[in-house]
Amino acid sequence: MVFSSYGAFFLSFAATLQPFYYAYGSYAPAGASESAGLDTVGFNSSFAFFLIFIAVLSFVFLVLSVRTNIVFVIIFFTLVIFFSLLSGAYWQSANGIGNADPSALALAGRLQIVS
Repeated sequence: MVFSSYGAFFLSFAATLQPFYYAYGSYAPAGASESAGLDTVGFNSSFAFFLIFIAVLSFVFLVLSVRTNIVFVIIFFTLVIFFSLLSGAYWQSANGIGNADPSALALAGRLQIVS
């Protein structure tokens, strides 16, 4: 179940960013190119919810793996943190786009970079 869940997630994650599926093109303003949909508040906010749901699923897997194996606990714990930070980056990006706030966009960039 774990492998199929993450496999389906990453396939849908990749499909969302492919122009063929028109996932972000529907968010583009009228008269703008399809790629302008990537820089809209609606796309970034809704995509953050997509990442939050996989973080919740990872948390469920974390709780269920406590009695099984410490390696799985570490993996799922890092995945919960990863997906939570990535969703926070998309929400900060939406906040920066909506309010024209460059500091929110800078924070969104810092949330995506692991140093």
